[in-house]
Amino acid sequence: MYKPYGIIPPIITPFDSQGRVDCESLVKMSHFLVENGVHGLFPFGTTGEFYAVSDEEYVEALKAVRDSVKGKVDRYGNPIQLLAGCSGITTREVVHLTQLVERVGGYDAISVLTPMFIGQTQAELYTHYKTVAENTSLPVILYNNKPKTNINIDPATVSRLAHDIKNIIGIKDSTGDMTNCAEYIRLTRDSGDSFSVMMGRDTIIYAGLRYHGGVLLYSFRRSPENFPRGKLPSLDACPCDKRHDRCRHVPAT
Repeated sequence: MYKPYGIIPPIITPFDSQGRVDCESLVKMSHFLVENGVHGLFPFGTTGEFYAVSDEEYVEALKAVRDSVKGKVDRYGNPIQLLAGCSGITTREVVHLTQLVERVGGYDAISVLTPMFIGQTQAELYTHYKTVAENTSLPVILYNNKPKTNINIDPATVSRLAHDIKNIIGIKDSTGDMTNCAEYIRLTRDSGDSFSVMMGRDTIIYAGLRYHGGVLLYSFRRSPENFPRGKLPSLDACPCDKRHDRCRHVPAT
């Protein structure tokens, strides 16, 4: 099963003067990011304005990103990872998007944001994600972004999903709440390599590394030249002999 690693930025979706997706600019941006050391690309996250495109544009953009990195590898010789955002208000809509991604092909996993604009119980969230996962062969990454949706996937719910459903392989946490993220890590630690907890907020990258010993950096707020061109380091392997107060080997934001 796919396991994400490294820097995978959620990329913006450029539009032309007519309000349609500008695939030419999307390809240029994808090339720029890969050439500057990212390990993957994530179209149609919350910064990708997924709510503003038609099915036709969604498919066209996914193909453009996929084709732009075809044959390219990161510094470890691995193919560039591709994650597709599949987010919507209804479960039916999300399942439909996952089917479009499968038809496009070439994507390693999908990322599914909590439904926005409506309140859900934790039981409803569990059913939502379970249904999505059961209707796709792709690995599924939960996406928790309470500042955007006003909905939080509780750690206990994440633990249930991680243990119950084989193709739910991780969660991206963009709350900026390290207590919440730490509970995700603690409650899924026994899943080993089959479940990843990913940092979606720059401010908790270092804390995540301290707690987890190796996490995925998802946010990419500044120039890519400022980030390391390789896998993010585990603090256990830090050459500073674990003197983290003096450490200069953790990527800065």
